[in-house]
Amino acid sequence: MQHRRRARAYDALSRWYSLLSDSSEGPLRRECLDRLHLQPGEAVLEIGSGPGTDLPAMAARAGGAGSVWGLDLSRGMLRVCQRKLLRDRQGSSIRLVQGDGLQLPFRQNLFDVVVLSFTLELFGENEIPQVLQEVGRAMRGKGR
Repeated sequence: MQHRRRARAYDALSRWYSLLSDSSEGPLRRECLDRLHLQPGEAVLEIGSGPGTDLPAMAARAGGAGSVWGLDLSRGMLRVCQRKLLRDRQGSSIRLVQGDGLQLPFRQNLFDVVVLSFTLELFGENEIPQVLQEVGRAMRGKGR
């Protein structure tokens, strides 16, 4: 129930989220991208990808042989992201999925990198171990 309310809230914010968050979150997200040292051919998942601000940069670093997935609970956020990707003619290697970090809709050992940027704190304290367990399940052995 709490997740449905959260999804509705982010649906309502989806058109303005980037305007509201980029000034405060942008520098930290860019630093995160730099520290990930994404390599060509890697498979990357961003949980809570929101409007997809970082997905094109991840896709560029993963290259044509790589794949980037954006997962978000909010359909509104995914719609905004899809429009941006189409408008900017990006996203051929970017896939968007509606889903919840508590139950990732992916097979195990699929991703080299899993990113939760300004997302983990949205889960309840008792849910965080389950999210991290799901991340571990979906991530390859030497993933990060």
